[in-house]
Amino acid sequence: SQQSTTITLQYNATDSVNISFADLYINGVVNATNDTVGNGEISSFTVDDLAEGRYNWTVNVTNVYNLTAQAQVKWFTIDYTPPGINLSAPTNNSTINQSYASFNFTATDNINDTLTCNITINSIVRASNFSATPGVMTSKNISNLSNGNNYWNVTCWDKAGNTNTSETWRLNVSSAPTVVLNSPYD
Repeated sequence: SQQSTTITLQYNATDSVNISFADLYINGVVNATNDTVGNGEISSFTVDDLAEGRYNWTVNVTNVYNLTAQAQVKWFTIDYTPPGINLSAPTNNSTINQSYASFNFTATDNINDTLTCNITINSIVRASNFSATPGVMTSKNISNLSNGNNYWNVTCWDKAGNTNTSETWRLNVSSAPTVVLNSPYD
C-alpha cells in the first residue's frame, strides 16, 4: 500500500538476445509501453493519477525475434485516506466509581479490512498495536486508571501508513478507598 497517486513499478527482463519492448498491464489492460528496455537491467514504469483502490499489474516483454514472456501478476494498493474513529464508551465527561473501564470505539476505512490501533490515556499509550476491524466496535479493558480526570483517545493506522487520532474524551474516575486488615491473623 502507498499514500501517493503515483507509483513506480520495477521489473527486470533478461534474454539471450535484446529485448525490443515491454508492455505494462494494469488490471489486464495495456497502460504503457517501454521501447528502451535494458537486457538484464532493472527497468521501470511510472504511473500517475491513480484513484484509490487495489490494482493488479504485470509486464509482457518481447524480444527481437518477436518472442514474448509475461511476468506473474502482482498487486498494489493506492490509499491516501486516513481511517475514521468514533468513540463510544466511556462517554465523554462521564464518571465511574472503579479504577478500570472498557474503552469502546468503531474505526472505519475505505480500503483495509484490518487496522492497527492504540488507546492513549493522559498522554500514555495504555493499549498498543492491537487490531481493529473497520465497521465493528472494538472494546479494550484497561485497569489501574488514576483517580481524577483521565483524558483518552484512540489512534489507528492502515497498511499504507495513513494515521488518524480521534477526538479526546474526559473520564472522571472516583474510586472508593481500599482497606486491608494486617494483624492479628486468623
